[in-house]
Amino acid sequence: MRRIFTRKERLSMAVVQGVTLDGMHADHIIPFSKGGVTDVSNGRLIRATANIKKGASMVELRTWQDEFFTLWKNRIYGVPYLLAAIPGGGKTIAALYAANDWLKVDRDRRLIVCVPTTNLQEQWKDEASRLFGIELRTKELNTGFKDGFHGIVATYQSISANRLVYRALCSSAPTMAILDE
Repeated sequence: MRRIFTRKERLSMAVVQGVTLDGMHADHIIPFSKGGVTDVSNGRLIRATANIKKGASMVELRTWQDEFFTLWKNRIYGVPYLLAAIPGGGKTIAALYAANDWLKVDRDRRLIVCVPTTNLQEQWKDEASRLFGIELRTKELNTGFKDGFHGIVATYQSISANRLVYRALCSSAPTMAILDE
């Protein structure tokens, strides 16, 4: 069984994702070591640093997270969706799992995660990158969505102080907002 993506496969993924190959690794969504096939249907390009950190990790959802994801997939499109769970229950993973699924539909889609503290900004950024290869910025947030990133993590204070910038950002591309806590 072949482990390495061909150049043609990597180029195809780049076209679909709207990125260049520079600094990117071809990543198995379902890790090769866990039985994932080397095919564009199971591949994506992610930053080399994220791929190295990710290793062979694969997110396995808890029962309630799987039920949430099924309900989220069957939601009425365009209607806000609320996930409520106890602290430490796995809301971040559940939300990122849904966001990852949503982002894969169209390369123009973006994600904004709103958090109460700068410490949580880093946690969301790191979890998104490590578990799903979702690259989120936590700095220079008022400059728009940058190439190579899927979105941003901002504090509520930053969003409040720059509400028109964030309104314009959300109007510039299909955007999912995750509001933490």
